[in-house]
This record gives sequence, C-alpha cells and structure tokens, in this order.
Amino acid sequence: MPAWTASFVRNTLAAIALGVVFAWLGVYGTLEMDFPIRVAYWVGLMGLGFAASAFAMPLVFDVLLKASHPAIQIAVTSALISIPITAGLLGIEVVLDDQRPLRLWPQLYLYVFVISAIMTAGAWVLDRLNDHQAAASQAAAPTGSAANSPAPFADRLPVKLRSADIYAVSAEDHYLRVHTSAGQELILMRLADAIRELKGLEGLQTHRSWWVARQGLTDAVKDDGKLVLKMIHEPHTRKNSPPLFYKPGILRSKMQRTYGYYEVRMKGCSLFPGACPAWHLPMNLTFSLGLRHPHIGWVGMDMKPQPNAATAEGFPTAMEVDYVRVWERK
Repeated sequence: MPAWTASFVRNTLAAIALGVVFAWLGVYGTLEMDFPIRVAYWVGLMGLGFAASAFAMPLVFDVLLKASHPAIQIAVTSALISIPITAGLLGIEVVLDDQRPLRLWPQLYLYVFVISAIMTAGAWVLDRLNDHQAAASQAAAPTGSAANSPAPFADRLPVKLRSADIYAVSAEDHYLRVHTSAGQELILMRLADAIRELKGLEGLQTHRSWWVARQGLTDAVKDDGKLVLKMIHEPHTRKNSPPLFYKPGILRSKMQRTYGYYEVRMKGCSLFPGACPAWHLPMNLTFSLGLRHPHIGWVGMDMKPQPNAATAEGFPTAMEVDYVRVWERK
C-alpha cells in the first residue's frame, strides 16, 4: 500500500474512532442530539481537524517556527487548526437553523482551541517517542558488514524498488520521495530517520530537505582534478510543468556571496548550438549547463521547451571547470 494511502486510511480510522468517543460522551452540549447525528457531527469535525493539521503542522513545525519552543509550536498550530473547525461548526449551526449570537463566537473558538491543543500535543509526544525508538534501534544495530547496507530502509519501499539503486531522498512535508534507478516512491517517514537507516550507504545531506547517495552523482563528478558537469537526454515531467527532455548537472556553493572578484577557468561543452555552460550569482556561486536554441524558444513572454526539437543526438554533453578563485576584501 502506498504511503499516502496508508496515512489516509490511518487518519480516517482515527477520525472515526475519536468522533464516536466524543459522540458517546456528548462533549460540549451535544448530548441532546440523537446518537447517530452526534456521531456524524463529531466524525465530520474530526476529519476536518485532521485535514487542517496535515497542512498546519508541517508549516509551523518545519517552516515558520522551526527553532521555537515546542509549546509555542503547539499553540500556534492549534490556533490555525481551530479556524476551519470553528467555521465548520458555525456552518453546521446555520444549516440546523440554530446559529449562536456573534458575541459567543470567541467562546466557541476557545472550546475548539482546547481540543486542538490536546490533540496536537498528543501527536507531538507520539512523534518524539518514535524518534527515541528510532535512535535506540540505531544504537542497537549490528556493526560491521551487516550494517553496511540500506536494507532496513529498502524494506519500506514497494517490492519493485527494493533491489534498485537508491540515488537520493527528498523531504515533502511529512513524506519522503525516494529516487531510485527504477523510479520514485513517496513514503511516510522523517528525513532524519531515513538518514540513520541509510548510514551504510555512502552519501551526504546536501540540504535540510535532501540527502544524496554518491552512487546517484552521475552528472556532477570529479575527473582528473576537474569538475565535470554533464547534460543528458532523459524525457521526464514535473508537477505543473510541460514535458521536459533534458537533465543537467549543477554545482552550487554552500556559502552565499553577492559581490567580489571571481576568476574561473572552464571548458565549454561540445554541443553547439543547443547547450551552453554558465556560472552565475547571486546568492550562491552556481555552475550549470543551460539549454539554448533550438531546444528552447520563446512562447509568448516565456522561454519554453521545444518538443519538436528534442533529440538524443549529441547527448550526453559536458563542461569542465578547472578552478575557481574568489577574492574577498578584508
């Protein structure tokens, strides 16, 4: 079962279970309703809450307040989750022709906030327990040749991908996209936990949301002391993007710079026209191969791929970078 399907099923079952419990207890004066109506009422609200938390928790914990105290993260997340739930409650009251006065809306929001805070804190505690369990498992893992394998991580993948070479892992909210030689797959896992399980595979965390295996570095390599960036012909697609046909190597400096003196010695690629070596600023010093005519062209006000010109002839092509010197004023 794909990770997103498993997560959806798990959240749906949790919403139903919590909805039944809240209906049975008759929370917040709902005891006057018939039991089936109470169940529908609370299950719907719980489902809305889980949907809101799927958006709010990654936004607050991983982006907006990543370095803040957990109590602040939980409070802000609960405040965000409570907005759509309160709106949903008011909407139900309108449908039932039993709308409360405007002056009581803050009180309703406070009730919802309390429940949201309890559930968000519970989810945070479970997340921390999972982290400790993963760390304990890693500490107890065998050493030696048995540890030099990504087998525990590979077991999380569909059968068709378990024997494939792992190229990279990228974080997408609560999920990870695993890039392999046989395709991609989304799994429900934290990047930190994945890196621990991939410890036996040589690689590097190149960004807070990316880990790259050395065996996946085929278009940016070091050869005879020089950096070699390759561009290959490989048709592919991206979300909300037209069909693409080429993949270039790219190298970006870790340190950000804007002004200064730079000296670069590099050799252009063999394919012309069609591809062009480039290096540019700001903010990171970046080397890459860019597509040129006839593979891209103007469509309105934008440069777009030209499917009719796409061809594997002349690819792969490569550029070389001999050295880079940077002068900084003291």
